[in-house]
Amino acid sequence: MAVGLSGDSEKYIAELKKRSKESHVHRQFQLTGLEIADLLGDRAHKSLYIKLAKERSAHELLRIAKEVAGKQDVRRKGAYFMAIVTGTAKPAGQKEIFRSKPARSLLRTKRNGGKSRKNPS
Repeated sequence: MAVGLSGDSEKYIAELKKRSKESHVHRQFQLTGLEIADLLGDRAHKSLYIKLAKERSAHELLRIAKEVAGKQDVRRKGAYFMAIVTGTAKPAGQKEIFRSKPARSLLRTKRNGGKSRKNPS
């Protein structure tokens, strides 16, 4: 037999759930981080944005977040924002120039006496 909650207990639990969703902001960088999370629709990573706001320029971060939020073709706005902030994003339309590994034929190895296969001199 399940024990039911009284009306007061249910109201109290509902009030606690409501409070848990509200944020308690004490410093400006916390507010900035929460604004960035809301702009990007990424409340799950709000602590990351708060940390960024503490370490970097709030004005610059908000500018980037607003720019990213306005892009309709970006699915993962939080990831795109982080790529821009950390400098790992490629400009649109730019192809990767370097390969992650050099072509095998250009490597000098012990098998071919340290000479390149392309340049047999």
